[in-house]
Amino acid sequence: MRAMLDSMVTDHFLASPEVRAQADALVRDRRLTLLTTHVQRDQVGQTPDEAKRAGLLAVQQRLTPIATHGLVWDISNWDEGYWGSPEAGERTVALAGNSPKHMADALIAVTAEANSDVLVTDDARLRKRAERLNFAKPIWSFDQLAQWIASESEIATP
Repeated sequence: MRAMLDSMVTDHFLASPEVRAQADALVRDRRLTLLTTHVQRDQVGQTPDEAKRAGLLAVQQRLTPIATHGLVWDISNWDEGYWGSPEAGERTVALAGNSPKHMADALIAVTAEANSDVLVTDDARLRKRAERLNFAKPIWSFDQLAQWIASESEIATP
């Protein structure tokens, strides 16, 4: 399974060493791929507390980076994304609610829709907006992902 994690979920992984360890085992077994983009890395990099930022960046290092499915001025690193389709651009704007404040989250979601099996977010606003726009992939909370990881870990353990 390929799961795109938003920035909030990085905090949960940092606070949940058992889930991290189980996820790492599933990644090693190639049963799970945890995806990220430069957008999440950049957001985590803005964490004011130096120790927390270091921990969050360490979690980000464990994830598989992919290019964003679209580019947005003042957000995108041009060498870490691709243009995507006109529909993807329209989708990004719709998910952001035409608000620059929410454009980064919308870009993460559109990238998840194009490249993952599930978007993992605890952002209630993004979830509600995506559901209203008939998001093409399931949207899970961190708790739902943690439950899936635990159940898959039990299957793997005889």
